[in-house]
Amino acid sequence: VRLLAPATIGPMPRKQKVHGLDQHPLRFSVPDAWTELPVLDNWTAYENDPALVAWARRQARAMLGADATADQVVDRAATLAALTYAARTQGVHYSLAFFAANPYEVAGTLNVRQVIPGRKGRPLSPDAVREAFGQPPADLPGKLEDVQVEETEAELPSGPALRIVRRETRSDAETGRVWHPETVVWTVWPPNVGVAVVLVFLWSFSYSPEFRDQLARTAETVASSVAVEPAPRA
Repeated sequence: VRLLAPATIGPMPRKQKVHGLDQHPLRFSVPDAWTELPVLDNWTAYENDPALVAWARRQARAMLGADATADQVVDRAATLAALTYAARTQGVHYSLAFFAANPYEVAGTLNVRQVIPGRKGRPLSPDAVREAFGQPPADLPGKLEDVQVEETEAELPSGPALRIVRRETRSDAETGRVWHPETVVWTVWPPNVGVAVVLVFLWSFSYSPEFRDQLARTAETVASSVAVEPAPRA
């Protein structure tokens, strides 16, 4: 999946997502234009899952409309399936993707995890978040040419939060390709439940400043909307 500069888009309307995650029901708002991927339909099924392939084909046609060519639908379906495979492999609870005007390109992704306390009862700490996202993972593709990291603490309506922004420049010597992933991680600690919600957004730093600002505002809005309910009693 490539990230290329999309066409300019207007304001994105929002809808409420209601989910149940493990023991604690989770709610968060996302733009209507983002597509939720069927990550939890079969968390153990990765590539060549017949149900996922069928869903991706139906979803691609619905997104692109009747005028789209067969090749466009196939390419979009392959992208939807690949993103879902990746999310299932990573063990995320919810994954969403945003496509701009170009039917072949995904403009942004969002992966959501709810992190419950470990065996010793310790909740996810800000230092653990910094360790996980404050530097690029070693297994990412390409050669790391440059990295910039910003960190901001915030008080959101959903609870105390930590925002980490990581901008990278990566290259592939064989193909000559250079890309600029921008990862924005909002970690929110909703009060009175003892869990943390980690929202990982990804888009390209090579987008226009206006489009990146729009995506950044979307990320903050989603993080602000997080609500976690206490686990229901057995």
